[in-house]
Amino acid sequence: MAKRDPSTVGFTLVELVVCVAIIAILLSLTLVGLQSARESSRRTQCQSNLRQMGIALQNYASAKQYFPRAFPSWLAELAPYMEMEFLDPKEEGLVDYPMVICPSDSTEQIPYGNTFYKLRNKQNYSACVGFHFLASGNFDGAFSFDIATFDGNRVGPKDIVDGTSNTAMVSEIVRSGIEKKRNNVMWNLPHDAFGFGQLVQFQELCQKIPLTNPGDYGWLGGHDKGSFWQHYENGGVMMTLYNHALPPNCPSCLNGTNIARAIAPPSSEHRGGGVNLLSCDGHISHISREIDPDVWRYLGSRNDRSSFVVQER
Repeated sequence: MAKRDPSTVGFTLVELVVCVAIIAILLSLTLVGLQSARESSRRTQCQSNLRQMGIALQNYASAKQYFPRAFPSWLAELAPYMEMEFLDPKEEGLVDYPMVICPSDSTEQIPYGNTFYKLRNKQNYSACVGFHFLASGNFDGAFSFDIATFDGNRVGPKDIVDGTSNTAMVSEIVRSGIEKKRNNVMWNLPHDAFGFGQLVQFQELCQKIPLTNPGDYGWLGGHDKGSFWQHYENGGVMMTLYNHALPPNCPSCLNGTNIARAIAPPSSEHRGGGVNLLSCDGHISHISREIDPDVWRYLGSRNDRSSFVVQER
């Protein structure tokens, strides 16, 4: 058998290419694993924030026999129960609190200021006002307000007729930012306002917003989601509230110019889609974008007499 010349010992070009390919595959798998682990950690933090809100809401209800008012700002009213120092909206020192920010949200915040607001303070959690105003003429969620006066209506545990485990309370939203994404702004429909009996048409049109560059097709978006929660006189109304008119991660749409009658689903940037949801009994669920629309609707209402259980995650 022929012996190999020692002077030619080494890697062939094919062997070198194979080694490089194997190393590249291992690196890519490692990076995927690291990204997955980081997102798992971020999602856990978001769930932890919701649990702390659940405890604070229960403590608030125990002390007052009702939950915070939806409007002007449920979160500002809850702040003392979460050990967040509330700052007067006239002050310039508004701050961002980690316990109301989900780290999965990659939104680059807008440096914002005008004669009314000095800072755009961040948060990623919205309170449920029910299914939709056009369906029943009221807000049937765990939070409520009068659409004519914008006075917050008091809702307490005794008003959760469907049971606290069957009723949504708080979920997530992706903040508005420099980049207008499909689910991080309130879109102004290029259409006249919808009235009672036209919710289905409203839902259908809202879902037709293009996936990319909606502004190129006449859809104009506002930068208000997740903002101004520390402003008692201006917080809330679909900036810190959401409804169940469409499943999670669908677009948010104004009804003409009426923001209180908007379609405003929760949203997140978690891998795999879906959102974390706090129920009125304090348990946390992960809700898929593919949830049955009827189940999603019933989950948003406090008094539709529905009976089902969303599993804790």
